[in-house]
Amino acid sequence: MREIHQFFRSKTGSLCRALVAVFAIQCCALAPLFAAEPTPPTEAVALEVKSQNLDKAGVVRGGRADNYLSLLEIRRLLGRTHRIERITIDWGDRVLAPVAKGGYYAVEYFPEELKVVVTMSLALGTKFEPSQAKASLKDGLWVKDADLAFDPVSQSQILTLHLKKRVKLKVTTTEGKAPAQLSVDLIAL
Repeated sequence: MREIHQFFRSKTGSLCRALVAVFAIQCCALAPLFAAEPTPPTEAVALEVKSQNLDKAGVVRGGRADNYLSLLEIRRLLGRTHRIERITIDWGDRVLAPVAKGGYYAVEYFPEELKVVVTMSLALGTKFEPSQAKASLKDGLWVKDADLAFDPVSQSQILTLHLKKRVKLKVTTTEGKAPAQLSVDLIAL
């Protein structure tokens, strides 16, 4: 170790020190060219959840009417206490691919007629047949029967739920992660 130290103190060593210094400066100048790209921080998907309650006759509206959309799936889920029945609708784009933002909707509740009408505007197509939606929603906890129809004049899919008895509604939209969802909770009074 002492020999190396003496070598760098000699005249020859000073030339080596200069070469090492020049090499170090060049390496530092070129280092950014060979450095790996910094990885961008992973983005957390922010889910946007909005909900509104309806316990008497009325309408809940929401969403946005930007582009033509489609319906990917309609399904029914039951709550653990069997007091809640949830109808969930997944939104898709015009070529039936999931989207992160849903379209415009209106949920109308007619308690005297025991009926809920869900209108999804600019929803031109579905990934399923209307008969499949009717079969999956029929004879639920609070839903007696269901109909899904396309209205060509308003370019809307209209889901009609015929109820067994009066309920309270909670309409929830979930956006930010594909597929965006519209949920209608039917809750016992």
